[in-house]
Amino acid sequence: MLNWHDLDPLKVERAIKILLRELYPGLRSMDGSGGDGGRDAYLLQDGRMRVFEIKSHARTLSGGQRRNIQRSLQVVLTHQQISEWVLVIPHDHTPGEEEWFTQTLASLAAPVTLDWWGRDWLDGQFASREDLIRYVEGPDSRLLKRAQQHAMEQAVLADGIPDLAARQTGLGERATELSPFWRIEPATIDGQTVIHVQPKSAESAELDPIAVELQFGSPDATDHAAIKLAQATYDQVVAFGGQMSIGRRYLEAIDITASEETSRLFGNLLTGPVESIELGTPPDADAPARPGFLESVGAGSRVTASTRITSYEQRRGKFGATLYARDESGGLHLELPVPDPSAPAELQPAVRLEVGPFAGCLADPVQSTLQVLLAVYDGDEFQIRFGRGIKARGKAPSGLPQLATLQNLAGLVANLITLQDHTGRDITVPGDVSTRELRALEGIACAIRGESVQLATDELVLNIAPDKVSEFLHAHANRPGAGIRMSVENATFQFNGKTYQLGTLTYYAPTMHLTNHEALANPASGAPPIARYVAAEDTGIYLLPIQSPQRV
Repeated sequence: MLNWHDLDPLKVERAIKILLRELYPGLRSMDGSGGDGGRDAYLLQDGRMRVFEIKSHARTLSGGQRRNIQRSLQVVLTHQQISEWVLVIPHDHTPGEEEWFTQTLASLAAPVTLDWWGRDWLDGQFASREDLIRYVEGPDSRLLKRAQQHAMEQAVLADGIPDLAARQTGLGERATELSPFWRIEPATIDGQTVIHVQPKSAESAELDPIAVELQFGSPDATDHAAIKLAQATYDQVVAFGGQMSIGRRYLEAIDITASEETSRLFGNLLTGPVESIELGTPPDADAPARPGFLESVGAGSRVTASTRITSYEQRRGKFGATLYARDESGGLHLELPVPDPSAPAELQPAVRLEVGPFAGCLADPVQSTLQVLLAVYDGDEFQIRFGRGIKARGKAPSGLPQLATLQNLAGLVANLITLQDHTGRDITVPGDVSTRELRALEGIACAIRGESVQLATDELVLNIAPDKVSEFLHAHANRPGAGIRMSVENATFQFNGKTYQLGTLTYYAPTMHLTNHEALANPASGAPPIARYVAAEDTGIYLLPIQSPQRV
């Protein structure tokens, strides 16, 4: 249990924000020093907002603290999107505080849902997060005190980065001393310990050769297809070079033939905490980068689509080499085995693709790559060409995503390019983006292409000048259910966190009904006059075609 009332309030609030960001990916935190609109952190999902109010108060709330919390709630209630407000505080409410929260604040916030996450909740969350406990406790951390009692300050990194650097340097030095020929490099990647074994010099493999032979197998019959694929990939790496990762479950034995000293380095790999083995032939440092093309080829050897690629690495094997290349976007990677003339005829080199993710890639080169892949799905062959020489040609290579995935991505990219051409700004493919944003982009892109787009809503809201209300109502009395056409100048469109200038947008609704005539005719004191419309059944509201800036 943490003694919350003895902790630094700023550290407590920051640690709670860190916790919330871990629990809710996509959470946005605010810096209250500049005015945070009543929001310490908030989460947007499907157009609705969950707001977290974070406080460090660990004792019974004073009158001033209650007033501050209530003011923050009142400020945040001005945001129309808010659906839930959560007070996160290292204090479980007293009966009086519960009454204040569930009655006074709840009635103020209705229909917004309120919740109180107190000390019990925070204790449960922090219990399994030693890093957060150590952060808020600082030098008084229980872990550090236990280490100091056993003279192990550096073992738990008591001094932070300097201790980490010292330990990492020490591990590196000990690893370097393991072999005069092979460099052993430990690393942590995605939470897993990875050990790289590489030659210290170009002569290492000759002076201290290592031969590795894998025996594939598994008692689980469901693994047989995966084992067959792993065996084929391994055979190709041996023949043409490359690299691969093999799960431990697919191996019956790993036979390593090496010197006595080097053999001791490896021990019995399958009896230790090893989850996978990664094998590879070394890259050719002298191989030049080569420009080329990945193309789709239809009837009569006609090229139907093409995208530029560039080789960036080459690895040699026993009977040839494997070229590694990427497209201009950087989102497509391919492996191209190139056999030597002396390679046995029975060897069948297979091209492999790794498609995506394209997040952060420019839309134009992504589009040309997708056009090639979709053409291959439609029945065209693919070919890889460097200069005038065709290095590979065949049917769909391994690694192609599902057709629906490519089609959805192609539609998104086409819409991005339409927006890009209209605004004159380079646009990159987004990562995670909501369905709502995608639909909005689709509508804007269709309007830019010259289509009328029916909006998802059938409601329209207009602000009326206070001195024009009578004139406005008189006009409606003479023409009930009239159509509406309105233009918005200098309109903007927000997508993936960026704002784009669209120019003038024009909306049209053939038949609209005013739903709050009575409220406008008899307005409440101080209420701004707002006209609320709803479209007649089977009509709707439309965004009319958007003119490009060049035609305006």
